[in-house]
Amino acid sequence: MLADGTPHAVDRLENYILRMESTGYGIPLTGISYDSGSYITTITFDNTGADWLPGTDYVIIVRGNLRNLCNVLEPGDVILHFRTVDGS
Repeated sequence: MLADGTPHAVDRLENYILRMESTGYGIPLTGISYDSGSYITTITFDNTGADWLPGTDYVIIVRGNLRNLCNVLEPGDVILHFRTVDGS
């Protein structure tokens, strides 16, 4: 993936959205890093606030405006669903 800080790069927080699935409430992202050797992007966020609840469904959207290493735009958004672990 392109990781140069430009609008279509994998290392821009604006290219990711994290929200509660039931309400659409957005969870603020706090940081991002990209390892070009493993092609892994790590996104950080604060999961200690009242907005982060155990046993809740969330969605993360990777926006489709990212460019790959060949400088070609990806074909569309990637949407991932996950549920937090219930602490009980």
